[in-house]
Amino acid sequence: MSKPVNSSSSSTGRSTGSARLISHPAGAPGAPLRLCGRRIMMRPLVAHDFTAWSEVRLRNGDWLLVWEPKRSEYIADPARDREAFERRCVARDRERQAGTAYTLGLFVDNLFVG
Repeated sequence: MSKPVNSSSSSTGRSTGSARLISHPAGAPGAPLRLCGRRIMMRPLVAHDFTAWSEVRLRNGDWLLVWEPKRSEYIADPARDREAFERRCVARDRERQAGTAYTLGLFVDNLFVG
């Protein structure tokens, strides 16, 4: 997604006073976002990550709960409810497309770890 940015100088170094468009480094808003290293990859979570994410989330639940806001008893737990997890993934996609948040899962050797 391109956003106007104030440009104080042109390529010649002179002040232009106009706006120019720059592209977000992740590319087009719908493009898959992946940050890759030799063994590590970070990418947005998708519906098929539920089983691995749920296992890690439940295993670390006691530690994570002290850092999270209290969830209403009327809201499904995404760690136990696949549809709630899928809604969470869709919400994170909307945030990424709006440029307001980039929530990524951490994978080592293509296995979800956090």
